[in-house]
Amino acid sequence: MAADPACLNNLAQLESHASIRQALRTKLESRLRTQGDPRMNGSEIFESYPRHSPMRMEFPGFKEQNQYNSRYHQ
Repeated sequence: MAADPACLNNLAQLESHASIRQALRTKLESRLRTQGDPRMNGSEIFESYPRHSPMRMEFPGFKEQNQYNSRYHQ
């Protein structure tokens, strides 16, 4: 805390934290699969709903705002 009192430096990005980051990712993904999270089981259900918030073009997937994805709806 003394070196970064405002906590603005993202320490998780440091290579020295890579093993911790990987262990936490593995634990999270395992729990999501156990709980049946559709994003972890290959489901694309979230791609089928209209999106009303601003689109984030850097993410893959359907990009038409306020529209149903025609891949899922006729």
